[in-house]
Amino acid sequence: MTKELRELIGLKKRLWYKCRHSGFKLTKMVTEYKNLNKNVKQRVKMDIKAFELNLAKNLAKKKNPKSVYAYLNSKCVIKDTIKALKTLDGSITTNGVEIANSLNDYFVSVFLKEEKQDEVHFADKCVNVCLDPRFDEAKIREQLENLNVNKSTGVDRVHPYVLKHCSMS
Repeated sequence: MTKELRELIGLKKRLWYKCRHSGFKLTKMVTEYKNLNKNVKQRVKMDIKAFELNLAKNLAKKKNPKSVYAYLNSKCVIKDTIKALKTLDGSITTNGVEIANSLNDYFVSVFLKEEKQDEVHFADKCVNVCLDPRFDEAKIREQLENLNVNKSTGVDRVHPYVLKHCSMS
């Protein structure tokens, strides 16, 4: 959006507030607002076309393809709402509260935690016993200094960056 277009939009907004404050009784101001509003809409459409043309040129030159795909993905966003829902008893409802309650009841039934007796245990396969651990401070320090700090935290929930820098002290 160009600076000139931003100024026009600001002028249109100020003129709208003036028209609304006067109760739309000043016909000259109202017609001025309508003309400015029409002009701003045309300018916005022209700027969008110019921006899209610039994106197409950049894509043809293979300058910045990511910007093209980012723009296309931003245009593909669909915001949709649930307007009607068939409830568990078979009736169709359009009431928002009833829709929310029906969805809540469904998800509670799907994600209900089961009893612990149904869980499978692999106790024999998961336990590794180290009978004779042989390590010294130098080996531990060497392993900690060679940690990749770009990796995520492990099972101990300590970030590799912290481990690496604490090993140096």
